[in-house]
Amino acid sequence: MFHGVWSILAPIVITEAIYFRIAYKPWIKEKELVFSALVFTIDVIIINLLLTKYQPSCMHYLACFATIFALVFTTKKLRFRKTNKTETYVTRNGMDLIGYHGV
Repeated sequence: MFHGVWSILAPIVITEAIYFRIAYKPWIKEKELVFSALVFTIDVIIINLLLTKYQPSCMHYLACFATIFALVFTTKKLRFRKTNKTETYVTRNGMDLIGYHGV
């Protein structure tokens, strides 16, 4: 949990706070997201199943994919949108509840 917050979440929040004028734009495109998911799946199949002695159960893999799907789905629902042509940006579902006000 500590690694996930400080190595992944904190740099994203800091970067979006610095570049707040373009924070509403996605960092990767749909094709890149699909490619990343494909590479992750191939990695799980080839590296983990064939080359290591430790074999997590099928439930671990299903939980991992379900978590990834839920996070991607949630981020798509919380994506920023422009309200008008000024520098004002709002969120759809209250990102300000977690302390990020769109600066």
